[in-house]
Amino acid sequence: MAKTAFWKADWFLGGALTLVMLLASGSSLIQEVERKAYDMGVQASSRTPSDRIAVIAIDDQSIANLGRWPWSRELHARMADLLAKAPAKVIGNTVFFSEAQIDPGYAYITRLIDIVSQPVEEGATVYPEAEKIAAVLAEAETSLNTDRRLAESYTRAGTVVLPVLFGLGETHGRPDKPLPDFVAKNRLSQVVEGGGFALPAGDVQMPIEQLGTSALAVGHLNSTPDIDGGVRSEPLVLRYFDQYYPSFSLMLAARSLNLGPGDVRVRLGEEVQLGSLVIPTDSATRMSTFFYGASEG
Repeated sequence: MAKTAFWKADWFLGGALTLVMLLASGSSLIQEVERKAYDMGVQASSRTPSDRIAVIAIDDQSIANLGRWPWSRELHARMADLLAKAPAKVIGNTVFFSEAQIDPGYAYITRLIDIVSQPVEEGATVYPEAEKIAAVLAEAETSLNTDRRLAESYTRAGTVVLPVLFGLGETHGRPDKPLPDFVAKNRLSQVVEGGGFALPAGDVQMPIEQLGTSALAVGHLNSTPDIDGGVRSEPLVLRYFDQYYPSFSLMLAARSLNLGPGDVRVRLGEEVQLGSLVIPTDSATRMSTFFYGASEG
């Protein structure tokens, strides 16, 4: 019986194929195939969005109806008031309120208020119109201080989650200063080593303190696009020096389940657990995303 050449044997062909796949596993070709396969899988799947979630989009139609962007924080406050009355269990606003919104006329109004609030000198004539002017100025100050109006709205609602944005990249030493309490209170305490890591982060862009302290919680809104610009995963946890912080979506989900940062359990590079809900992750503690089709959302 003729002996089969070893390069024709099944074991050789199988071993050679395995070796080729191992060598190609880190190549851009294989990664591109993986990305395309993932996209096709998402497009081919069909899911029904939860009727417990409503997305209020800032789109062209909204801008046509409400005016050009950016909108006044008075408008955001009115929206939060309406949602709170609905009532919405959790309200997430992805707009970055990282700077105070100062109306050009506000500084003049406050200066006029200071003038009319000065004590009246003995013997000076007091005009009856002065009280009316002071009342109008007070009304104008209230109307133009939109940051305070929005903070009061968020305080009343007690259910608003706001975003922060970290600068991704390795950090060294210690931070320049501690994070404000409204950010630090969202730190995750139940984080253990696993089969991976959390992406490192440094500088933080956050809401102004007046709004941050009125929010129920904050979470990061960072993403890690693939080389083609597509977003196929989301880091659920980021490492800020020796602390760990949750994503915006993770905090929304936690708060909807009546859970806080202390209830979130993380095994780095493996999973994130919210109560009985277990979310598997990749080695960077990122969750695979899913996008609903136009007919589904």
